Amino acid sequence: MSSSSTFSTLRPLSPGDAVSTGFRLYRSHFRTYFMLALRATLWILLPLIGLILLGMGIGIFSSLFASRTVMMAVSVSLSLVVGLIFVTLNCLGRFCLNMTLISRLAYGELTNRPETATQGRELLKPLTNRIRNTFISTLIFLILINLGFTIVSAPLTAILTGLFGLLKSEWIGILLANLITFSLYTWISARFFVIELPIAIEDNLTAFESIQRSWGLAQGSVWRILMVGTIAFLVTVPLYSLASVPPIIGAVSLIPVIDTVSDTYQSAILTRFVPGLVIGAIVFLVMNMMVMGFWQATKAVVYYDLRSRREGSDIQLSLRRSARGDNSRGGNPRGDRSPIQITSIAPLSSKTNSLKTEVTEIANVEFFIPDSAISDQAKRVSGDLLEQCDFNRLTHLQWYQVRDYLHQRDRLDPSVRGQRSLELARHCRETIDLQKLPQKMSADVFLEALYWTIVSTGIQILS
Repeated sequence: MSSSSTFSTLRPLSPGDAVSTGFRLYRSHFRTYFMLALRATLWILLPLIGLILLGMGIGIFSSLFASRTVMMAVSVSLSLVVGLIFVTLNCLGRFCLNMTLISRLAYGELTNRPETATQGRELLKPLTNRIRNTFISTLIFLILINLGFTIVSAPLTAILTGLFGLLKSEWIGILLANLITFSLYTWISARFFVIELPIAIEDNLTAFESIQRSWGLAQGSVWRILMVGTIAFLVTVPLYSLASVPPIIGAVSLIPVIDTVSDTYQSAILTRFVPGLVIGAIVFLVMNMMVMGFWQATKAVVYYDLRSRREGSDIQLSLRRSARGDNSRGGNPRGDRSPIQITSIAPLSSKTNSLKTEVTEIANVEFFIPDSAISDQAKRVSGDLLEQCDFNRLTHLQWYQVRDYLHQRDRLDPSVRGQRSLELARHCRETIDLQKLPQKMSADVFLEALYWTIVSTGIQILS
């Protein structure tokens, strides 16, 4: 097998590629993602409706039982508030569940493990409280961080204003102080971009562990995430701007009557401006439902890219598949929750062939392992491996795994790299029936020797 043959592997996606892939996923599954976004929006609207009903209930109760004791009024009001809090937490959990489900389904398409919305919901339903707590914990943390920056910005502004005041340019000091605090806050927020993905896709994570996972995956990729977020935001701005049109029209219609008597002005507000606000709110909700699917699909792409950059998840997941002997498409969605990925951004489901082609084009690259990347020890050992091992038992999948690992190992964290090489070396050694190593060597050297043996002798992988 020629070492320069084409091999599909995941190259690091640019911010534009990530947004483009997310949009194609969203376009191909618009109905599914939009219906999930609709359900999420309806769940989050219930507490608002409950708040309105609560206010009405308290008002009616106060008028009917004004002569009763104050203690009774307070106890009933507190009971209603506690009930509303309980309903709000439950609805928030359902909102987060449906929103996270969109990302899980998108990730399943990327990893060649497509699920239906029903299958995904059954898997995520037991994790509803964890997913909700993940969002709440992150929100509280970001609020505290924002509060801290607000406190720090005052003396920072004073210092910079004093320094630039000597140049009669105080405004530069104010601008610089705000820019510093905003940049730091944005940098921290970017590390929480995919907080819900780990808990929805990986096994047995708590809310805190999912947040830690997002923080760790984003290390070294913060500016790339910020670029993805910026591009996605700019793409969605025109949609959200449509919601501002009806209120603006309503406000403009008030100009002719702004100096008239109060009754005429109040009537104009009720008949012109308020309907514009209502229509604008409805348009905003619809646009939000449309945008939610796009955002969640894009987050799934970012999460996939981060895992591949830092962990070589395509190697790890393909090892699981090969170890189970499961070469069937999709597998059992109710068994192993971890998606299966062989060596690339995997093909999408058969009903999305155009998207499959586009995504594969993004992922396809040609590469070969240069001779300089193979150690001298590996080259010496290759002859012994040829004599002792049965290379006919090696599969194409295992060969691809070895090549993929050697190609991207320098991009992996040291601890992750060691674990991956040990898993892959152990698996290949069992397959080719190597009872004892020819000499003491590391897992990396063994994989290099395996690769060099096949390339240098022209062995054809048949299975």
